[in-house]
Amino acid sequence: MPWIAAGTVVLGVIVAVIVLVVVDSGPSRVTASSVVAECDSSSSTLTLAEDGKTIEFTYHPDRSTSQAVYDCLLEQTKAPSSVDARVLGTRAIDGTQQADWEGWEMFWNYHPDSGASITLSEH
Repeated sequence: MPWIAAGTVVLGVIVAVIVLVVVDSGPSRVTASSVVAECDSSSSTLTLAEDGKTIEFTYHPDRSTSQAVYDCLLEQTKAPSSVDARVLGTRAIDGTQQADWEGWEMFWNYHPDSGASITLSEH
């Protein structure tokens, strides 16, 4: 009964392909919407733009809630530590700054009275 053996081999290959697809799918991509949900569940500090891909945030380093949201943004988007160093080192005279890393782009500027205005976008 060679047809039974062939059918068993085909079934085995199908199962192996399904297992590989499920295992290889990995974690889902982090989106702006999921970052807002994770970092600001009260929806009081982050604004998700109408395009669903852009987050707006005013960062006040001296406020603990603002600091926690900022840290979460960087962690969720896997921003390199150099982005944090550049944001924290920005002066009002520096104007708008920009950083780009895998899947994200961020623009920010700083004013001593109003903090850092940050726009973070998926790309």
